Amino acid sequence: MYRRNLLAGLVALAAAQVACQQTTTQTLRIAALKGVLPPQVLSAFRAALQTPVSLKVNTQINASVLFHQLQQWQTAAEQSQNQPSFNPFSSSRLATLADWVSLNDYWLVSAIQQELISPLVVETIPQWSDLPKPWQRLLKRDGKGFPSRSGAVWATPYRWGNLVIVYANRSFERLGWQPTQWQDLWKAELAGRISLPNHPRLVLGIVLKSLGYSANDAAPESHQDFENALNTLSEQVKVYASDDYIQPLIQGDTWLAVGWSTDIRPIVAQYRQLKAIVPDPGTLLSADLWVKPRSNDTDKDAISLTELDSSWLSHWWKPETLTLVSLFSQGLSPLLITPEALTETDELSPTNLLLPSAAQLQQSDFLEPLPSESIERYTQLWKRLRGSE
Repeated sequence: MYRRNLLAGLVALAAAQVACQQTTTQTLRIAALKGVLPPQVLSAFRAALQTPVSLKVNTQINASVLFHQLQQWQTAAEQSQNQPSFNPFSSSRLATLADWVSLNDYWLVSAIQQELISPLVVETIPQWSDLPKPWQRLLKRDGKGFPSRSGAVWATPYRWGNLVIVYANRSFERLGWQPTQWQDLWKAELAGRISLPNHPRLVLGIVLKSLGYSANDAAPESHQDFENALNTLSEQVKVYASDDYIQPLIQGDTWLAVGWSTDIRPIVAQYRQLKAIVPDPGTLLSADLWVKPRSNDTDKDAISLTELDSSWLSHWWKPETLTLVSLFSQGLSPLLITPEALTETDELSPTNLLLPSAAQLQQSDFLEPLPSESIERYTQLWKRLRGSE
């Protein structure tokens, strides 16, 4: 009797395993930045699906590694076409081709120009029409990667952030004031006490925003007040750093730094002596996007999305995901590009999220690609600024 029951149990267990394997037929491969895919969001995605899915996530430490991975896949695909018997993804050194890759919007133009990604047929996404209109300008590009109203959609957003000012509160208590705007960077008492990003578009963009101009101005040197501000900025800056700028702030070597809200939010939560604000009149924006890697020449046309693809992409801007994305990804839900979408709670407040106000967003810019002559202008201005340190 025991043996018969044991055999029956083993048969039932084997049948359950086979049934589970049969139902879990779909696999979604994701390549993303480390720490930006909250377990809470992934669990909600799995729970919303009608059938189970195997979610395979490969994380990298920075955006440049992910971009290099796109280049590797493209090179492997080209080799495969030249050598029909060559399997481009058989090498253990080359990661399996992902279905979706995380890419910052600043890298989008290069990915399009190098033909690393495919345009998307987004009309099949049921929630596409719910995505706020500002995303249309960012995501619609021509074949050279420049914004175009008639262009194809090359990506979808999953979170975004903005440049903020983070400062040592005690230092400013002694000064008797707190920073509220970009113009404060030029105050005499902050000379030699500021850290700025080591990036020409960001620093020159800050100067432009401080004066009320677009950060995508093709000829910033044509504004006399820009020239004056640039000439005096070097006196204020102690260091240009895009990564290691928090420690000098904590140690008191600097009093104020500029960085991305996605990096600053967890820092401010950890170090109570630091405060952060979104400066007036507007700021620079940055978005993390999902892109589809190209695997062969046939992917030059817009790619139709599977039901699973559509579910994955739209999951990040569903109203029911807004709180999870905004609290746990250190970024903001794509829906919050229109701040009125926010229902405030103690945790979910503009201050805690470092969310720009509606008025600030009207004066804010994503960095758009510039024509070659403008890139040369920015390069020369950057060299002039750094050369006068």
